[in-house]
This record gives sequence, C-alpha cells and structure tokens, in this order.
Amino acid sequence: MFIAEKKVQKLIQSMLDHGVPESYPAWVKPLADHLKGTNTRSLKIVNGAVDVSRHISELGQGALEFDRRIHNLVANIQTLSAAIEEMSASAAEVGGLGQDVLEQASRVNDYTQESISALEDMEARLAEVDIALTQANEEMRSLAEQTLSIESLTNTVNEISDQTNLLALNAAIEAARAGEAGRGFAVVADEVRQLAARSSGAAQEINGIVSEIISRSGTVQSRLGNSVRAVQASGESRERVAEVIHQSRESSSINYDQATSIAAAAEEQSQVASDMAQQVSSNSEDSDALATIFRELMTSIRPLREDTAGIFEQINLTNPCLVLASAKRDHVIWVDKLVRFSVFGENSITEAEVKDHTQCKLGVFLASEQGLGVHRLRDADQLVNQAHPRVHKAGSELYKAAVEFHAKRISAERYAELSGALVPALKLASTEVISLLDTMIDEVTRRGDMGC
Repeated sequence: MFIAEKKVQKLIQSMLDHGVPESYPAWVKPLADHLKGTNTRSLKIVNGAVDVSRHISELGQGALEFDRRIHNLVANIQTLSAAIEEMSASAAEVGGLGQDVLEQASRVNDYTQESISALEDMEARLAEVDIALTQANEEMRSLAEQTLSIESLTNTVNEISDQTNLLALNAAIEAARAGEAGRGFAVVADEVRQLAARSSGAAQEINGIVSEIISRSGTVQSRLGNSVRAVQASGESRERVAEVIHQSRESSSINYDQATSIAAAAEEQSQVASDMAQQVSSNSEDSDALATIFRELMTSIRPLREDTAGIFEQINLTNPCLVLASAKRDHVIWVDKLVRFSVFGENSITEAEVKDHTQCKLGVFLASEQGLGVHRLRDADQLVNQAHPRVHKAGSELYKAAVEFHAKRISAERYAELSGALVPALKLASTEVISLLDTMIDEVTRRGDMGC
C-alpha cells in the first residue's frame, strides 16, 4: 500500500508538533515509540528542572532572609558597639569619680583620726582643768573658813574694846570723885577710851571687809562649784562626741573600703567594656564577611535561574504532560518573584506579570482545545476552580499591598500584618497547585490516551 508523500509528512509533522495520537498506522510505530520515549525523557527533564527551580527559589529566599538577618545583625552590632563605647566612656568617668571618692574618703578618714586625737587631747586638758578647779574650790573654802576666824578675832577685839571703854568710863568717874588728885588719871582714862573707840572702829571696818570677803568668796566658790559641775557634766557630752567620732571613723573606714571597691570595679568594668568593644568589632567584621559571602551567593543564583529557563527553551511542549509540568515551573518562578518583591524589596516582578488565573500560561492552556482533555481528569475541578484561582488572588493582593507599602501609603505595621497573612497563603496555595499538577500528570501518563 502506497501513501502519498504529503500525507506522510503531515502525519509525521503532527506527531512532532502535537505528540503521538491515540491511534496511528502500524508503519509509524517506530517513530511513535521513539517519540513516546522522548516525551518520557523530556517529562523527566522538565520535572527535574521544576524541582531545581523550586530548590533555587527556596535557596534564594533563604539566602535573602539570611542576608536580611545578617544586615539586621550588623546594624544591631553597630548599635551595640556604640552603646559599649558609651558604656566604656561612662565606666572611665565612673572610675575617675571613684578615684575622687577614694581620695575624699581617705581625707575624711585622716580628718576623723585628727578629730579623735584632738578630742583625746582636749579630754586630757579638761581633766587638768577639773582638777585645778576642784583644788581652787577647796582653797577658796579654806580661805572662807580662815576669814571667818578673822571675824571671830575682830569680835573679840570689839568685846575687849567695849570692856576697855567701860573701864575707862569707870576710871573717869572715879577720877572725878578724886577731884584734883584724879585729874591726871582722868586724862589717861580719856586716852584709853579714845583708843578703845578707835579699836572698835577698826574692828568694825575689819568686820565689814571680812564680810565682803566672805560674800565674794562665797560667790567665787559658787562659781567654782558651777564650773566644776559643768566640767564634770561635759564629760558625758565628750563621751557622746567621742562615740560619734569613733562611729564616724568606722563609717569612714567602711566608706574608704567601699570607695576602693568601687574604684577597682569601675576600672574592671572599663577593661571589660574595652574587651567587649574589641569583640563586637571582630563580630562586626565577621558579619560583614558573611554578608559579602551571601551577596556572592545571590549573584551565583541568578545564572542558575537563567540555566533552568534555558532548559525549558530547548523542550517543545507538544503534549499536555509537558505543558502541565511547565506550568509547575511557571508558578514556582511567579511565586518566587512575588515573595522577593514583597518581602525583600527586590525589583523582581512587574504589574504586567501579575495576571488573572485565566491569563497565565496554565489558564490559557486549560481554556484551549489542547487542554480540553485535562478537564476530564479527577482533580481538574479542584485545580481549575479552587487552587489555581486562589494562588493568583493571593498573589495579586500581596503585590498590591507591597506597592502601597513601597509608596508609603500604608504603615509598616499594617503591611507586616497583611504580608504576614498573604505570603503563607500564597505559598500554601502554590504548593497545592503543584501537587495537583503532579497528580494529574501521573493520571494522564497512566491513561496513555492524551499523547503523553
């Protein structure tokens, strides 16, 4: 049987472009088997490339997250370094103040010791004053007693003067009786009376002086007694002062010890702060080195993305299995771009790429004649009407929120709340889509009636 050349070319081209049909002439079986084997290998390559794309996406997002944390760490280390420098300066200042306090405590301690010595010297001198005042009081008492004996003698003189005056009076009377013969005796008696009067006047003056001496000695003795009692009473005050000064000395000794400890602790703190500053500086350098490493890693990830894209460019998507496998890769890349744009602020996606679920490659394929057979699969409804629209809805909302945040039309707190809910929802829905596509590819492969 002869077949026209054009008909053969058309059949072969159709098999190359659209895959192996359910039925075909026996003479093209070798080509059909070859194409089926090629499709199987292509599907494995595509699935492998999808897995690579997914791993690259996860690696890239992980690297970006790590890079962000490294930058936060570097910023925190720099803040910590500045705080440590301030703490070191404060510690140095505290150390200087501690030295000042130590010097002042030392001076207070010396002053307290001098006060104790001065108090002890004053105590000794006051003891001497006490003894001297006591002796003076005793001597004044003795003087008063002796003065009283003088008064007794003057009283005796007064008595003798009175008796002499009386005798002189009697003698004058007798002389008068004797007449001319007693005139000379009367003169003598008159002289004796005058002497008695003078003796009496002198005795009275002496009594006045003695009384004044006794009065003043009493006053002096009273004052000496008051002085003695005051000196004795001051002993209690001196004891209290001495006790207070001794307590002050103990307190100043304690303050001196504490000031010494503070000065030593401040110096140690200053040294620790200096060591911490050096360690933080070293950590900052290590963090900068890590940031550099991850920037290089991010640079190396870009060619990997391009290489996986090149793999798909080399494969002709001639059957539903390859189209569905390619759709997995498209969604992995789309979600990755959205996450990098919304979470890490990369300029990785444009508004034109944020399409409705009917406008992406998978949506266009499902609406095409080639994709009609997919709608008969078991999980088609869950993919077409639930999971796939949910991915695009979450992605669109996340993109809009990120644009609003980058334009500073919503607050960081509000954006954190939105993205914190949308990113997990997007990833979860994307994972569900990929899982459904894998299940549908397996079902199509087992059925063998869709050119796979």
